[in-house]
Amino acid sequence: LYPGKNYDGFWTNDNFVDQVKWSIKIFEWMYPSAIAEFVFHQSLAHSAFAKDALNAKEMNVKPGTKQQVMHDTYIPLDNPNLAP
Repeated sequence: LYPGKNYDGFWTNDNFVDQVKWSIKIFEWMYPSAIAEFVFHQSLAHSAFAKDALNAKEMNVKPGTKQQVMHDTYIPLDNPNLAP
């Protein structure tokens, strides 16, 4: 990764996911009978969303303006984080 103007840009969530997938493959190759535990500081990922995620910042305020195409959200009934 070469950050900056006219290079690769900046570190993105997609870069992070690619790096984690690659790290898991390397770990599994080096330690085939072990279990890994990866711990991440998530402060940089707080603003990372899927390209079609439901995001209030991307919603229209006025009718007639361009609307981003977003996917439907499904929350299963057995979601462990349901409010009481």
